[in-house]
Amino acid sequence: MGNLWEECNLCYLCYFGMNAGAVKVTMEEKARKSAQIWLKNQFLDAWRTKIGCEIKIDSAVKYKNEQKFEMHVKICKKSRIRHKEKLVLKRHKFTIVYFGMVLLFTTYIFLDSFVFNKTVYEHKNSKELMEESGTIFSTADEYVDNNISIKIKKLREFDSNIYAADVEICNDSLIKTAFAKDQYGKNMVEKTSDLSKRKNAILSINGDSYGMKDANIIIRDGIIYRNKPEDGIEDLLIYSNGDFAIGNESEDAADKWIKSGVVTALSCGPTVLKGGKNVVEIEGKTANELSRNPRTAIGQIDSLHYIFLVCDGRTPESEGLTMYELGEVLKKLKVETAYNLDGLGKSTMYFNGAIVNNPTINGTEIRERSVSDIVYIGY
Repeated sequence: MGNLWEECNLCYLCYFGMNAGAVKVTMEEKARKSAQIWLKNQFLDAWRTKIGCEIKIDSAVKYKNEQKFEMHVKICKKSRIRHKEKLVLKRHKFTIVYFGMVLLFTTYIFLDSFVFNKTVYEHKNSKELMEESGTIFSTADEYVDNNISIKIKKLREFDSNIYAADVEICNDSLIKTAFAKDQYGKNMVEKTSDLSKRKNAILSINGDSYGMKDANIIIRDGIIYRNKPEDGIEDLLIYSNGDFAIGNESEDAADKWIKSGVVTALSCGPTVLKGGKNVVEIEGKTANELSRNPRTAIGQIDSLHYIFLVCDGRTPESEGLTMYELGEVLKKLKVETAYNLDGLGKSTMYFNGAIVNNPTINGTEIRERSVSDIVYIGY
């Protein structure tokens, strides 16, 4: 195998101000073994660190007339080669890293373009989707086709009858709004069921009743119909991809919302859930929040997955919910963002051609009350 060790005749040890071939160590008279241990502790670890090579003590010779030892140090050939390689890597480290990053980036671009499967969101209008709807499965509490899935659940919470529609759609164009009589304007009203039938809605609930107010921001289908912001009012924003968010009304809010992709702004409130947390105070800020009444709310669970909710109230069978209780019910349904719409006597849910709940104005008579607008699912 040959001699793996050679006399250290390089400049490594000279770097420390020592002789190249041998290192002379002056010390008190000690045994050879002790001298070797001392030399190792004092020098060898430092040399390995500095020069990156394996070192060994070859011999220790005691001078005849002096209390000195001469330690001959040898360096490994293979270790020296490895050290030279380390020096090359260190010297060209920046170049190696640079070209490595270029190679990784080029590889990623190639894989992203020709190998990786990517799901691209495609906005389609409802007519196109209707052609792709396929076979329809429909019952009194369920509707399923290729694009829409709706399941109605009847819940009993807080001595109240609650109707929650779990909605999943394939495209944002399937969640819509509509004005009564297809016109924007004050005192334009129509029953939820009549408006829903005209729009061929599969599922609908009453909206924010914008026509009963003079203020606030009203946006539908990306058009600003009213821009009279009111301090302290939060609106439900629906973006072009179907996501929900809460926005505070202000002088420049409407323009900012439109630029950011908002297509609908509903103004009623209050906000019930943010990030899955109930943001309504238990004691309520107003008499309406604190009292038990019929309620209508809408919320988002995740992308293109929603809850439409209506609660009966003011009857012996169903007391109604406070605003805090409404938040607790929605939280149990795993909703992340939820917003209260106009309620009381207007709270109405329509599904598959029929009214689901029992709307009432005074608690003694079950009948619908006309509304300004609806939020619905349909083609």
